[in-house]
Amino acid sequence: MSKINVNTVTPSSSGDTLTLGASGDAVLVPSGATLKANKIFDAGGNNIITSDGSGNLTVNGNMAGDMVLVTTQAFDNVASLEIKASATTGFNTDYPIYILKLINVHPETDDGTLQLDFSDDDGSSYAVTKTTVLSRSYRTMSDGTAAVGIMTSGYMRGDNTGAAWLATADCDRADNSYQGDIWLFNLGSASIYKYFWGALLSQHPEGAGATDISMYGNWSAGRLKTTSDIDAIKILSSAGNITGQIKLFGIN
Repeated sequence: MSKINVNTVTPSSSGDTLTLGASGDAVLVPSGATLKANKIFDAGGNNIITSDGSGNLTVNGNMAGDMVLVTTQAFDNVASLEIKASATTGFNTDYPIYILKLINVHPETDDGTLQLDFSDDDGSSYAVTKTTVLSRSYRTMSDGTAAVGIMTSGYMRGDNTGAAWLATADCDRADNSYQGDIWLFNLGSASIYKYFWGALLSQHPEGAGATDISMYGNWSAGRLKTTSDIDAIKILSSAGNITGQIKLFGIN
């Protein structure tokens, strides 16, 4: 077997394809060696994986699976975070289901309540009529007090245009945050109503200035009374700003 030692192998002309081996051959990369490439194609010249050289990958759709990352957005001390179809490729008609993941979303003001709102005019207004419900369970960390219930006064929408509540009031402690998922159904439909449901975790002190903390599980759900497609959504707090990160996935 012949052996050639080189530092770099390039095609004869810039932009040409470099072929290693012929049909039926096997090209082996031994243990401990590294093969670096920004593009991988199949034998027919079809793209399998493309990298921009910084770790951001474009993967052939047949390999992506049913859950596809649409966008990742970080935000710092903002009044709200909007996701608009006009600015976000893959939102709102590409998938029948979306999952919005909230990661370390921190309220900057005490007793703010996390909310979700919807627009059918790309964020020019948020006036979609909705009916929503919010329930929660909690356990106080010190004495084990616990309860489960449906929130009523001030936490539900009955066929009106106010923002939907995703959780009950939260605290601005540095170690506190919202974590969870919101599922969005049929946002791009022009013939049926839309639905959502969410599950979020949070914590809150029991009483003003209290050090006794309760752990909350919050479950929200709602119907959007419109057959227009929803082309913008907004995460906000009922009081003050928010900081954190979201990831939006589309489900085929």
